[in-house]
Amino acid sequence: FRASRLTDTQRLAEALALRRPTGWQSVALHVWNRFFGFGHEAGLPEHRAVLGLVRDLRGRSVLQEILRRGAVPQGVSGDLLRAAAACEHPLPADVVRSGLHTRDQELREAAVRIAIASGVEPLELRPFLTDQVSAVRDLTAIVLAEVGDPEARESLFLSLKARPSERGLDALATFMDEDAIIQLGQLARAH
Repeated sequence: FRASRLTDTQRLAEALALRRPTGWQSVALHVWNRFFGFGHEAGLPEHRAVLGLVRDLRGRSVLQEILRRGAVPQGVSGDLLRAAAACEHPLPADVVRSGLHTRDQELREAAVRIAIASGVEPLELRPFLTDQVSAVRDLTAIVLAEVGDPEARESLFLSLKARPSERGLDALATFMDEDAIIQLGQLARAH
């Protein structure tokens, strides 16, 4: 990996992700540091490969070191967002906001996943309760319910009715009043 040619980098990163070898973190950071400052704002395949490894292997410590170092190329912000969401690590709010407003469903999901921890206000997430993609709608309802936003209540019930999830049921606990208990009983009978 350290001496790989540009065209081999992605294949080597995929092989590393499959094998999960001990010490992959130091190799990934070596590659990141080797290409630090290159690629300008577009980013390089090496940057994408390292962030893909961070995402696939949940390399929070590698992500933290990359963020500590700073100057992450703008062109890899989507890869950075996916990696941060996989590691449940906050990013600057402007990076998350740009992910929220993209057409890419996977990026919107990643952005919603870390939005609150990144300083995005619940009010900014409310429009995603009506997103065209059910996975984004469901996750938004859960995230907003977890912070006690009353606007998420109805969307959360609809989400749980169609696609029950453990995290969704845990989020429902923030609304445990008589109405929530009745609706929870209805959900249990339906499934």
